[in-house]
Amino acid sequence: MPILITGGNGFLGSYIPGRRMTANLLDEYSVKKEIANINPHTILHLAAICGGIQYNIKYPKEMLSGNINMAINIFEAARLSGVKRVVTIGSTCAYPADIRSPFLTQEYATGFPEVTNSAYGIAKRTLYSIGEVYSKMFGIEHLHIVLANLYGPRDKFGEEESHVIPALIDRFLAKKNVTVWGDGTAKREFLYVEDAAKIIVKLANSDRVGIVNVGSGEVCTIAELVKHIKKLTGNRGKVSWDKSKPMGQKDRLLQSDYKGTTRLRTGLKKTIEWYKAIDK
Repeated sequence: MPILITGGNGFLGSYIPGRRMTANLLDEYSVKKEIANINPHTILHLAAICGGIQYNIKYPKEMLSGNINMAINIFEAARLSGVKRVVTIGSTCAYPADIRSPFLTQEYATGFPEVTNSAYGIAKRTLYSIGEVYSKMFGIEHLHIVLANLYGPRDKFGEEESHVIPALIDRFLAKKNVTVWGDGTAKREFLYVEDAAKIIVKLANSDRVGIVNVGSGEVCTIAELVKHIKKLTGNRGKVSWDKSKPMGQKDRLLQSDYKGTTRLRTGLKKTIEWYKAIDK
């Protein structure tokens, strides 16, 4: 089954086989032209403008407008070219801030997202809504896969766009003493990227539609995460907590339809070994 992948050269996309889309996804004409020329059965839309808490706070407009415009261009081009199926990627950031874990798919669009990630969360929620509109109006099969926090080799390290795991790994390898935002009590579920990729490929080739949650089922506090990374990197310095900085939603865990199998400590070890081995 021919699948066309957006964001195929990105972190997650680099683990998924298939034809890569080369058009500028913010250019409506280029997107329509390339999809028409390729005429795929399925589009797997992985491309996104994303980052950690600091990036979300600094660039909310880019998060919102960029992700929504890409989604509109993809779905409209899919409609015009008769694409049968579009698979999109969601985020735990789109879930409401005031619900309890584990998050259920029927709660996905029932309240406002946590404020530090709200622009990205709203963009992902809008992506889902766009897909549902095109499904109801034009018959495009739409599956929205909501992923727990991804991590693993090939992620963005030491950059403004870094998420919590690569940011911490970079800091613990570069510095003796490390300061971490928040108080360490926030809980997160982390999904190893290779596990996510395998599940996405399986679902893209299925007939599943609607929303599915994909996680690991393993939750830890940020303090526990810091402890693991500190030990695995061999850092012997001091950890301090900057409680004046935001730490995001207090508790995030998905009620998952599909789960990865890589344990957090194993995935962290692989990620650290990869990062230490690359030529920086």
